[in-house]
Amino acid sequence: MSQIVPQRARPATAMPLAGLIDAYGRSAPARERTLRVATQLGVPPDLRYLRDGIERTLQCIDASGSVLDGCLRMVPGALSAAEFADELRALLAWIEFQGWPAADPRLAKMARTASDASNPLDGYALSVCHHWGNLFYALDPTAAASTRDADRAYEAYEALQREFSMYVLAAQSAVAPERYLAYCREWHATDEQPKWPFYPSSRLASRVADASLAFRRLSDSLYGRLFAALTDPGRGAALAERVVAVRNGRWPERLQQPLDAIDRLLQDVVPDWYRPGSRGSAGGTARHAPQRMQRRQFHDGYVRVSESPCIAWIREAGLGATVETTVRSLVTVEELTAELLEARGPVDRDEWVVAGRKREKDAREAAEAQLDGQEWLPVAEAVPDGAIEALVLPEGGVERLARPGARPGTASRWAADWLRRMHMAHPLVPGRLEPEQVRGLLGAIADPEKIGPENAAAAACLHAAIALGRPLEAGCTLEIHASLQHAKLRAGRIHYGLTERQWVVFAPPPAWEGTPVVACEQALWPQVRLIDRTGFWRMLQAHELAHPGMPIRRLTESRRAALLRWVSDRLGGVAAPADVCRDFLFYRLLDVTRGDLGIARLITGREHAHSATVAHYAYYRAEAVWDAYRRSWQEDTSVPIVAAKPAPAAAAAAKTDRHGYGARRVPEAAAVTQLVEWLREQIRHTAGAERHNLYTAYTWAGLVLGTAMRPVTTVFFHDPASGIGRHPITTFVDKARSDYHRRITALPAALEEHLHRYARHLEALDAGMKAANAGSTASFRYCDENEEGDEGEERDGESKKGKKRRSGRWRAFRPSDFEHLCSPVFGLELYSLRRFVRTELAQDDGLTGEDLDAWMGHWFDGLSPVDRLSTYPMGRLQEIAEGAAARLLARVSFKPMWIDQRRGS
Repeated sequence: MSQIVPQRARPATAMPLAGLIDAYGRSAPARERTLRVATQLGVPPDLRYLRDGIERTLQCIDASGSVLDGCLRMVPGALSAAEFADELRALLAWIEFQGWPAADPRLAKMARTASDASNPLDGYALSVCHHWGNLFYALDPTAAASTRDADRAYEAYEALQREFSMYVLAAQSAVAPERYLAYCREWHATDEQPKWPFYPSSRLASRVADASLAFRRLSDSLYGRLFAALTDPGRGAALAERVVAVRNGRWPERLQQPLDAIDRLLQDVVPDWYRPGSRGSAGGTARHAPQRMQRRQFHDGYVRVSESPCIAWIREAGLGATVETTVRSLVTVEELTAELLEARGPVDRDEWVVAGRKREKDAREAAEAQLDGQEWLPVAEAVPDGAIEALVLPEGGVERLARPGARPGTASRWAADWLRRMHMAHPLVPGRLEPEQVRGLLGAIADPEKIGPENAAAAACLHAAIALGRPLEAGCTLEIHASLQHAKLRAGRIHYGLTERQWVVFAPPPAWEGTPVVACEQALWPQVRLIDRTGFWRMLQAHELAHPGMPIRRLTESRRAALLRWVSDRLGGVAAPADVCRDFLFYRLLDVTRGDLGIARLITGREHAHSATVAHYAYYRAEAVWDAYRRSWQEDTSVPIVAAKPAPAAAAAAKTDRHGYGARRVPEAAAVTQLVEWLREQIRHTAGAERHNLYTAYTWAGLVLGTAMRPVTTVFFHDPASGIGRHPITTFVDKARSDYHRRITALPAALEEHLHRYARHLEALDAGMKAANAGSTASFRYCDENEEGDEGEERDGESKKGKKRRSGRWRAFRPSDFEHLCSPVFGLELYSLRRFVRTELAQDDGLTGEDLDAWMGHWFDGLSPVDRLSTYPMGRLQEIAEGAAARLLARVSFKPMWIDQRRGS
């Protein structure tokens, strides 16, 4: 293990690191960002090789930036690769205007060197500035000559260098900027490296140093065999995959040491490093497994998982968190049946043992019942195919966890909770743009005096990207049409009609896109048409681009950089101009729609937090989408929402058909009302088991409509808990089997009264079954008249002396039973009522997006509104119950209903 050895510093230039920060940073936030970037780069305190080091780092990020993003996705507040690159480009542009003499060490080139030659930083900063030192190295000519293709070997080493540097930059992101600055100040003042460390842990410091030394050794011909293995594309597309592929091989000690060094660095900076089949898992050797590693098997999640493949690895990550990686797999009916027969895990025997008889048929039926209806769960709410990661909080030792970015020893009793929230939530973007800034920027883009002819096409792409909240690269797909009426519109492009002055983008594909359209569901438009609110047609005319065609097909890196520098200057030196321009419309839409992620995702195509789940449920009328876009660009967003004036083509279509955007399989309000009234009428005119089944279906419809409950859970009927306010509170777990996913909601008055009536019906039914010596069943039950059961309830409800008929078989009510009963009048599944609830409540002016999420049970990972750190006022649920939810039940004609066990309605 290498050590940081104090070394004599060389003479510093006139502009040390602290001077650069003060000179370049024009504000306190700018100075903080500059220091942060310099710390992550690990630049020497005298800034030698500054320009060349930044240029080489940009090449590394351009080639392997996704690797850096993958490493830092669980690090609170870390810069993304794109943000990091934008900062470096801005700093590089500033350097070019400083007029430093050609002999200035800051402009010196990093002369490539092989591992057997002395590194220019050796004896000065090589043991501290690891990334800086690694950039000097090139493959030794003798090593290249020993390969089959010398030219490819040189290219492979450069590619390896660029990818490996991302792991080093990820590790250096853990260094506190203020601590690194203090280290460099002391180093520069005393000409001696300080003896105190600046890394947050000695383990991480040594692993970065050891791995960097190992990488530099790979340029030597003595390590040619290992170099060939780590650059072999057949062993994996990424370095991490290739390390996994070769680390369990038989290597001589000379080659095993550098391989282990790189492996140990990856353990600390790659969040999901350990997977099944890799070393440290059940299928591999644990010879090099890290310390403090735990492995366990368990059941988890509402969607059932089989026991053996559900494995978690808990490890202490090197970037400030303890991470649990879990791999899950969906259980099949056969696997769950076998588990029920063995009565393992959390499943209660009483759920499937009928009348004391343990039968495989009963177990299979119980398994089918538990899995029934889950095919309608959104993908985001089901078990994903890949690994799941979560932070692990220490038990009882929260106060010992250091605050992020603080010096070792600084403690915060809330640090663990805030770490979890920061890791699971999306980072806030600093410096969001105001509408006035964007309008001024668009005005400057349309001015030929400020944008020359050579940059007009690129500026048009920028305008289109801002107008639709898309990345700058998406603007390159812009296609201009004389008219949209007969234009051939291609998916994946942005279209603009000069005659209509209208944008057209394709809506994200909805879930269940391949299922047949039924008569009662809302109809969708595949294209989102938006009236231009940004004056794009004026910009095209001013730059003589108002003609059919694509203004630009590809934005070169140099032109992109120049355009973003121009944007940054126009916006007062804002950091990450590409990001803030892209984000403006997204957050503006959230403002005008009271936080509705669905419309923002629909227009901008951007995924954020749980927007995929929202999009799975929510359907929006075309007028609502048009109006949200209009209000995003108007100055006063307090103007009440009114129907926007549609474009001619859209208006004509709206007159002839009901269309909108968003989710599939959302029923129309009239269809839901017809369903509720039909059920109530059928209950009045039927008797016996048929009436009971319809009454249960009516109750389930009320539960979904009144509480937005997912109809995929086994509900055990209890009297609702008394609420503090005006309505009783009920709790249930319909999304996962952990208490963290427990939903708490208030019951609307009509639903509360109906549930009490249904409970009395069950009591009477249970009394009759007990008298007939029939087995007890679940609360929401179904009588399958196609199967014979025990003698019990009489079919017509009337007693005939000495004659008893055999009833059907009783079992738990399933969502598929609802479809069977209601298919004559309702062509969708029971789960579709939940989508209907989200769609209808989103149109209620009294609810915010946060209200909808809390009511529906939609929240981003680890951010439940019931969380003890949540600031959501739970009393709002009672207000929703007596307000929006009650109004919804009234609109669909749901009323409390009582049936007499013996004589019907």
